[in-house]
Amino acid sequence: MRIIHLYRPRVPDLRAQAIQVSHTCHALARRGHDVTLFAQTEPGYKRSEALALAPYGLEPHPRLQLRILPWQHPGLAGLDFRLRVMGWLTKHRGERPVVYARTKRHAAELARFRGAFGFRLVFESHEAESAQRREQGEPHDVVHALERRVLLGADALVTNCEGTLEQLEELHPDAVPATRRAIHNGTDPARQRDAIPHEGIVAGYVGSLRAYKNIHTLIEAAELLPPDYRLRLVGGAEGGAELSRARALVGPRTTISSAVPYAMVPEVLAGLDVMVLSLADDLYGRRLASPLKLWDYLATGRPVVAPDLPSVRTIAGDGFVPYIPGDAPSVARAIQRAAALGPVAPQVRSWGDRAAELEAFLQDLP
Repeated sequence: MRIIHLYRPRVPDLRAQAIQVSHTCHALARRGHDVTLFAQTEPGYKRSEALALAPYGLEPHPRLQLRILPWQHPGLAGLDFRLRVMGWLTKHRGERPVVYARTKRHAAELARFRGAFGFRLVFESHEAESAQRREQGEPHDVVHALERRVLLGADALVTNCEGTLEQLEELHPDAVPATRRAIHNGTDPARQRDAIPHEGIVAGYVGSLRAYKNIHTLIEAAELLPPDYRLRLVGGAEGGAELSRARALVGPRTTISSAVPYAMVPEVLAGLDVMVLSLADDLYGRRLASPLKLWDYLATGRPVVAPDLPSVRTIAGDGFVPYIPGDAPSVARAIQRAAALGPVAPQVRSWGDRAAELEAFLQDLP
């Protein structure tokens, strides 16, 4: 199968989208598919395929064509990207390739060319943006119309979890493609590490420190833990608003440091006794979330503490210690219950597993 993935990671961008797209493309290539992905690099970062894959723990693969755009200016890079995509479509006209769009903008732009070039357009959604904006009291009509246009123009829909698919079906019951499936994220089993010995009990959270992640609740919970417990937070950019805001809140039981390179995350997790996931009880947390960190956490073989939300239950079943979202005493109690469990059976879903499901889905496209 020939696939072009329409997403431009800006290497060494370590946001969830860049990690997920890079690993998905690499896993599909390992399964024998010809996959094309474009990327940009930050200023001063050498443009090479090997260096572009290294931040994600990946190496070049003969079936993964990672094309590095030469431009730093976003306008020039965007224009070059569009020209290269059109060139790719022209080259493979008549072969019925798969155009896999990760953003509404790209999907909407290309939908009108399906007939001329004969490709199948698959849209992957990790959000229900119009519903999220409405929940937040923001204007949402324009986004709702764009969602509908994208869904009507796509041959198939993939979502990151069942809740996202259900939400889009509720929002656009007559527009969602008949060919649709929820396909969850995964992790790299090679990232598993043995536990690193340390004093006391350390619970930790690794990821975004944005306010909507309810990080303040974790910080409050840390001060309710017994004396031999500590909370470790790792995330945010040095000098950034998120990290500065979190540092202003922490007490003596919490240590906080900036985000580490993706390759170093397994070592951070190996130094934790309890993995903590933080989500708010909102539309995203309840229905739309399939966090990469949760898949990493579950694979460690150490107990996971997470909010008792449907999205988490769908992924982990009963394999986590639940707490009430936004309730610091509940978080503190859950951390202590989890610590008492000791090692647990790891739950490992690999990127290869995800690629196998995606492959089966794409092979059934009309």
